[in-house]
Amino acid sequence: MSPPAGGHKGRPYTKAQSIRPRSYEYRRGECPHPPGGRGVPAQNRSDKYADYLARLPGAYKQVFTTLLGYDVWNNRGMRLATAVCLLLGLACLVLTLRKKPLRAAVQVVILLVLLPLGLNVVYLLSERHPTLLMLYPVYLVYALVLLLTGLEPDTIPHSAAWLACLLCAFITVQNVIYANGAYTYRKLVYENTRAQVYTIMAKVEDLPGYVEGETPVVFSGDFTDSNFTYHNDLIRLYEEGETGLSGSAITYDGTIKWWFGNIMGSSAKVVNTQAELDAWAENPAVQAMPSYPASGCIAMVDGAAVIKLSD
Repeated sequence: MSPPAGGHKGRPYTKAQSIRPRSYEYRRGECPHPPGGRGVPAQNRSDKYADYLARLPGAYKQVFTTLLGYDVWNNRGMRLATAVCLLLGLACLVLTLRKKPLRAAVQVVILLVLLPLGLNVVYLLSERHPTLLMLYPVYLVYALVLLLTGLEPDTIPHSAAWLACLLCAFITVQNVIYANGAYTYRKLVYENTRAQVYTIMAKVEDLPGYVEGETPVVFSGDFTDSNFTYHNDLIRLYEEGETGLSGSAITYDGTIKWWFGNIMGSSAKVVNTQAELDAWAENPAVQAMPSYPASGCIAMVDGAAVIKLSD
């Protein structure tokens, strides 16, 4: 699937660019004007502000979904521990504010309302739904609970602080276990991708008429939705949920050239723009090829070495 159009000078955004704020493109010189600044029509600025406002409910919802919603990494015990933590922090805050003036209570309420938005500002700056790995500021909520339980030692029981510490320790251990599994899975994916690419390129080099560095190499299809991907039933849970992990280290057009140049050190002339890849996918000869790893999935087509990954 090609990424949405909208890049500078008609170039489509890649998936990586689609989660970058416009300020990133301006600093890189990919956007002629600073976001919301000089040279941007007033209508465009108003549309941008309207888009930010439309994203506000989603930003709040995602914070609570991440903390309390079901996911493969967020089991029932973690959700229960988080709920108790939040209630404990709220109770400690109420006990602290009982002896404070009304003005202080109003200020605290305003800060609490703004807190989820501050923790998930990436949601407003991203053009796509952020993955779990982009939401780490959300976990500062637990630090806030620990702070609240020790805010007024004379008012708040010491048992509250100990309970908060135990709950946070439990949540931390659960996250460490899951994170280590996720990184182990990612390492296995990298090793599988490297082995698959070396096997494919060995067959490409045997094609008649192929010249290293001169003959275009085309990977037609989707790396992450094909038999190219890594599969392991024991740890396939890491492919699910909001982790953003997949079974291939090469995920979109921008990573193809990076993989060949930086990981393999190859001089292969790899086609790495989505527009070209889409054009090759429409080629009747490519469409007639079987998908990887079937016999005939690697062939010379119109002077290019084509590897058909999927339809």
